Amino acid sequence: MLLKRTYAMLLFAMLLMLSFGMFSTDAAAQPDGEGGNDLMAKKGMSGLFAGKLGGGDPRAPSATQKWIGIGSLGVMVIVIKYL
Repeated sequence: MLLKRTYAMLLFAMLLMLSFGMFSTDAAAQPDGEGGNDLMAKKGMSGLFAGKLGGGDPRAPSATQKWIGIGSLGVMVIVIKYL
């Protein structure tokens, strides 16, 4: 019984690996100049956290995104405390 179950688990693991290998696609980076990759090359990410942003930086979070981030910290504390 144990040997049969072991073979079944081994077969399932092999089929799972085979299915992941067959149906997954290779990841490739997006070429420069398409989709705003040149925006990241012009100004590094350190400028976002320095607090010296102008109002025109499109990568900066909006006020709604900031409040959602702050609210999620409160929700995290409540979930950890009561679960």
